[in-house]
Amino acid sequence: MRLIVAGAGGRMGRVLVRTIANTKGAVLTGALEAPGSALLGQDAGVLAGLPANGVALSGDLWELSKNADGVIDFTVPAATIANVAIAAQRG
Repeated sequence: MRLIVAGAGGRMGRVLVRTIANTKGAVLTGALEAPGSALLGQDAGVLAGLPANGVALSGDLWELSKNADGVIDFTVPAATIANVAIAAQRG
């Protein structure tokens, strides 16, 4: 399953990135962080304490979601509502 972690730069988001890396059949396809975050562009694996995985933190869920099967959202409620709307549009 190709997954995006929303809130990937936070403490729990980093745990999710590590968990996906260690889960057979799961692949981190995208890492979402709030637009304007100082973490944008950083490698999600490195932030999670893993080797670089080539997945840079992005603020654009629409773009990330074109190649994903699901989103694991660990953000604040307002961001979750916006993320759900995008996920619904993507189907």
